[in-house]
Amino acid sequence: QKAKELGADIISCSWGFINQISSKLRATIKDMYDSNIVVIFSSGNNNGLDLDLGNYEVEAELPWVIGVGATD
Repeated sequence: QKAKELGADIISCSWGFINQISSKLRATIKDMYDSNIVVIFSSGNNNGLDLDLGNYEVEAELPWVIGVGATD
Protein backbone atom coordinates (compact mmCIF):
# COMPACT_ATOMS: atom_id res chain seq x y z
CA GLN A 1 0.00 0.00 0.00
CA LYS A 2 2.93 2.34 0.65
CA ALA A 3 3.98 2.19 -3.00
CA LYS A 4 0.44 3.22 -3.98
CA GLU A 5 0.50 6.11 -1.51
CA LEU A 6 3.81 7.28 -3.00
CA GLY A 7 2.36 7.25 -6.52
CA ALA A 8 4.05 4.17 -7.95
CA ASP A 9 3.18 3.24 -11.53
CA ILE A 10 4.94 -0.15 -11.44
CA ILE A 11 5.65 -2.55 -8.59
CA SER A 12 8.20 -5.32 -9.20
CA CYS A 13 8.27 -8.26 -6.78
CA SER A 14 10.88 -10.99 -6.88
CA TRP A 15 9.45 -12.91 -3.95
CA GLY A 16 6.48 -15.19 -3.61
CA PHE A 17 4.85 -18.24 -2.12
CA ILE A 18 4.87 -21.60 -3.86
CA ASN A 19 1.36 -22.94 -4.43
CA GLN A 20 -0.40 -20.69 -1.91
CA ILE A 21 -1.45 -17.06 -1.58
CA SER A 22 -3.43 -15.35 1.15
CA SER A 23 -6.75 -13.73 0.31
CA LYS A 24 -5.44 -10.45 1.76
CA LEU A 25 -2.41 -10.42 -0.54
CA ARG A 26 -4.60 -11.38 -3.51
CA ALA A 27 -6.95 -8.48 -2.71
CA THR A 28 -4.05 -6.05 -2.31
CA ILE A 29 -2.60 -7.02 -5.69
CA LYS A 30 -6.06 -6.65 -7.29
CA ASP A 31 -6.39 -3.21 -5.68
CA MET A 32 -3.08 -2.17 -7.27
CA TYR A 33 -4.34 -3.36 -10.65
CA ASP A 34 -7.64 -1.51 -10.21
CA SER A 35 -5.60 1.63 -9.40
CA ASN A 36 -3.76 1.32 -12.74
CA ILE A 37 -0.53 0.16 -11.11
CA VAL A 38 1.35 -2.54 -13.03
CA VAL A 39 2.38 -5.40 -10.74
CA ILE A 40 5.18 -7.74 -11.84
CA PHE A 41 6.10 -10.98 -10.07
CA SER A 42 8.88 -13.44 -10.71
CA SER A 43 7.59 -16.85 -11.73
CA GLY A 44 10.25 -18.77 -9.84
CA ASN A 45 13.18 -17.80 -7.69
CA ASN A 46 13.79 -21.24 -6.25
CA ASN A 47 16.80 -22.74 -8.01
CA GLY A 48 16.37 -26.27 -9.22
CA LEU A 49 12.57 -26.37 -9.13
CA ASP A 50 10.81 -27.48 -12.31
CA LEU A 51 8.27 -24.85 -13.31
CA ASP A 52 6.58 -27.41 -15.58
CA LEU A 53 5.64 -29.38 -12.45
CA GLY A 54 3.82 -26.41 -10.92
CA ASN A 55 6.70 -25.22 -8.74
CA TYR A 56 6.22 -21.51 -9.27
CA GLU A 57 5.15 -18.52 -7.26
CA VAL A 58 1.38 -18.36 -7.63
CA GLU A 59 1.31 -14.57 -7.63
CA ALA A 60 2.80 -14.70 -11.15
CA GLU A 61 -0.32 -16.59 -12.29
CA LEU A 62 -2.88 -14.05 -11.09
CA PRO A 63 -4.78 -12.44 -13.98
CA TRP A 64 -3.79 -8.97 -12.70
CA VAL A 65 -0.05 -9.66 -12.67
CA ILE A 66 2.69 -9.82 -15.28
CA GLY A 67 4.64 -12.99 -14.53
CA VAL A 68 8.31 -12.91 -15.55
CA GLY A 69 10.72 -15.80 -15.77
CA ALA A 70 13.99 -16.89 -17.29
CA THR A 71 15.59 -20.10 -18.46
CA ASP A 72 19.07 -21.38 -19.02
